[in-house]
Amino acid sequence: MAYQTSCASYTSGRVGLSSATAVVADDAGREQTQHGSPLFPIACYAEDLSSYSVAWHWHEEFEFILAALGPIHVDVNKTRLTLQTGQGVFLNSGALHSVEQAEGTALLHSGVFQPRLVGGMDTIFWQKLVHPLLQPGAPAFFLLDEADDGQKAVLCHLREVWEAVAQEVFDYENQARYHLSAAVHLLGMQ
Repeated sequence: MAYQTSCASYTSGRVGLSSATAVVADDAGREQTQHGSPLFPIACYAEDLSSYSVAWHWHEEFEFILAALGPIHVDVNKTRLTLQTGQGVFLNSGALHSVEQAEGTALLHSGVFQPRLVGGMDTIFWQKLVHPLLQPGAPAFFLLDEADDGQKAVLCHLREVWEAVAQEVFDYENQARYHLSAAVHLLGMQ
């Protein structure tokens, strides 16, 4: 069954969203928060950065950040990215990062998920899609811009993930997993 990828604009539904809280990290900067549940290890967030910023931290999960209203500064390792409205970034496992508004009002939509959600370690999905991203030398992040057709497709899939989880539509778990797999597949081809 194919899912439609409409790349619709963001909606205000917040049913399945998690609340933004201060990052709790250990002395090494590793975030201690569980994102999602053991059965469905993903959490999506909507954050107004005019009153909130995300402190430096890292985690084993993958993360995507979508600029619903920019500009937004995303610092990854030693690189500062400034996302404009519509742009995004996909953060690899273990990437040290922080997020703050660049100026004025800044809104972001993000998702933090375990790589195993795309495919468990004993699957072909892990071997072909996830494992290559976790290898030494893999990029710490992928900047995503709608001006590039391949990156636009990744953004579209990530927006579908965020919408499915935020709205908790029928069968949203399967839809989220489908779109995450498609996004990770496209990133692996870049």
